[in-house]
Amino acid sequence: MSEEKKKKRIKYLNRALLNHKKVDLNFLKSVTFLGIPREYKLRPLVWKLLLNYLPPQVSLWEQTLKENRQFYLDFKKETITPKISQLFDKMFSPNGLTSFEENEISEEIENEQNENFLDKETFYLLLEMYHDTLRTWAGDGFFANKNGKNNQNKTSMTKTNNKNENEKKEEIKQIKDITNDKGSKEEEDKGKETEKEKENEKEKEKEKEKEKENEKEKENENEKENEKEKEREKENNNSEKEEDNGTIEILEQNHSRALCELLFLHSQINKGVGYTQGMNDILAPIYFLFANTNVKDKQFADADSFFCFVNLMSEIYQFFCFEIDSTVEGLNAILNQVEDGLKRYDNKIYKRFKKLEIAPHDYCFRWISLLFSQEFKKYQLIRLWDSLFADKSRFQFVISFSIAMICCLKEKIMKLGFGEILESLQNYPKDIPIGRILRKAVDVSEKIKKK
Repeated sequence: MSEEKKKKRIKYLNRALLNHKKVDLNFLKSVTFLGIPREYKLRPLVWKLLLNYLPPQVSLWEQTLKENRQFYLDFKKETITPKISQLFDKMFSPNGLTSFEENEISEEIENEQNENFLDKETFYLLLEMYHDTLRTWAGDGFFANKNGKNNQNKTSMTKTNNKNENEKKEEIKQIKDITNDKGSKEEEDKGKETEKEKENEKEKEKEKEKEKENEKEKENENEKENEKEKEREKENNNSEKEEDNGTIEILEQNHSRALCELLFLHSQINKGVGYTQGMNDILAPIYFLFANTNVKDKQFADADSFFCFVNLMSEIYQFFCFEIDSTVEGLNAILNQVEDGLKRYDNKIYKRFKKLEIAPHDYCFRWISLLFSQEFKKYQLIRLWDSLFADKSRFQFVISFSIAMICCLKEKIMKLGFGEILESLQNYPKDIPIGRILRKAVDVSEKIKKK
């Protein structure tokens, strides 16, 4: 984003947020959808408004925050009992909870030898949350335990199609055979062509050459645009590193413990949904943003994160509730919308997927259920979530963005086989600028609406 655009965006954000008795949410959404500059310090406030934690009436903000933060403290004190706190102390001590200690506690609970400890259900729930917390943003450092523990494994939320290596090789061989057969047939046909047919063939060749030149020009333009995007993201990454140098010192607390406590508290206040692996990835960006802010609210990062997370989960609970997967609201229905949208926006990719038997479950199950939280770096993700939270259709943009991610890999998809395509989709390339995907997603939204 150019300096001029940043200044203009900040001006509009200030106009939306400041000097009003009531925030115009529609105007705020319109501005936020285009992205909030990273240096803008009021992004946490924007998210609190868009996630319905704060009301539009400015006069109610102070009282709302005061009451909610007090409720959080009371609820935390009541829910995290001394027994649970004792386990958290062990888990998030400098050495963490060792495998030996895990097994020892498990045996005591299974044999009901430790009456002063936790009940079985709570212990195994906390243990699951603990391990998921250690996996959160692996390698980033922000959620690493005090001893630096951070598991590198990704959350597995992808249903894959089982084609083995031999099948892939056979597929490539068949494609080569077909290509060779076509070449031989063309040679035979050329010998039988009349002069008129040869002239037509030459005309077609000229047209193809023109098309290739046009495609090359487009590719060059895209490459130039990508280079610009990459330069911008490189600058952002450099500033990200600078910001991160001070991140850990902002709160004198263990971020991984805070994350785990918040997950447990949510599971207790919303027992209908409970806890499912992956919720940690949804909570992490919210907590990071609030804990990494330089305003006075940083000391209330856990309380504010709790309410924003509860509100967000109430809107996307169907992504984690497998009982309603096949209903109109369920994840399967959303995946079907992705497939239908792809068919309307880019029929070539759609047909390619159908031919190779690549279904939406194979690649975008995790994308959507985790709101893309494992596909992008944290600041790219936060930029994306600006648009998702500001979406006036409330998360319909998730569908358009998924289609855009696919279309940004069109060149690979049209050339590669089953295995290579899935590899690219399931481990999305980090060198594709988020700005490019977002622009494509807007184009997808507009064109699908017209059809």
